[in-house]
Amino acid sequence: MRLKIDELRVLQGELDERIFTQHNTSRTATRIDRCLALCVEIGELANETRCFKYWSVRPPSQKDVLLEELEDSIHFLLSLGIDLKDTSDTIEGYDDHE
Repeated sequence: MRLKIDELRVLQGELDERIFTQHNTSRTATRIDRCLALCVEIGELANETRCFKYWSVRPPSQKDVLLEELEDSIHFLLSLGIDLKDTSDTIEGYDDHE
């Protein structure tokens, strides 16, 4: 799986600036909070996929729920990438459907 992020990075930067302005804060002041938020969102995604719950017989959540958690994670990943001045144009990951 390959996700093109050039345009997403620009949009995320604009969203970040709107949020920072609205809440009278800054990129620097929120960095640790955004790191924690990324960890929380990844945890929520794992919880919804149930990928680590070997003891459970319940299936993963519906696709729309999973996509929402993934989207939230990507927002924070992009935001922190902006902090690090990352210039990657794609995020590559494992896709077992290829």
